[in-house]
Amino acid sequence: MSSTSDKVYSGAAQLGRVWSLIGAVFGTILAILMGGGGVYLLFIDKSKYTASTTGTVESATCTQHQQQNSVSYSCDVQVHYTVDNHLYVKSETLTSGTQYSKGMSVTVLYDPQNPANAEIKPALTSKDWGFILIGVSMLVLLLSWGTYWLTRRYKAFAALEGVNAGASIVRGIV
Repeated sequence: MSSTSDKVYSGAAQLGRVWSLIGAVFGTILAILMGGGGVYLLFIDKSKYTASTTGTVESATCTQHQQQNSVSYSCDVQVHYTVDNHLYVKSETLTSGTQYSKGMSVTVLYDPQNPANAEIKPALTSKDWGFILIGVSMLVLLLSWGTYWLTRRYKAFAALEGVNAGASIVRGIV
């Protein structure tokens, strides 16, 4: 005959296994959505700005924004850049951690069919975000299914997951 503590331990482990399976399924769905978004940004989202050149900031008016422990700047910049010996001017408002000033070099992305159609390269491009989304989706898959594997392999880990699940359920009710 098993003791009450063994029954509680086994029950918590069983709840932990179910809870981790539910987490793995939701983690997989989330990873598929994020990974799909990343693939879209990498391969399907075709920006018209496929060429780049270096431009020079000719004027910049920046406003500093202080938020707790971080500083950002909103800068109205005018950038001159050259494509095929033609000078172009691009004015844009940039918000980032960079305080732009006259003479700074910046990367300008432009449409090769119409070089006047351009943008100043943001810190992270859509391709960068695509790689980030795919990487995070892989991490989500690894963590969710790794947790599930641990609950199937080790009863103590499953019991800890079960206690966590029970606490989460109680917090949701209270």
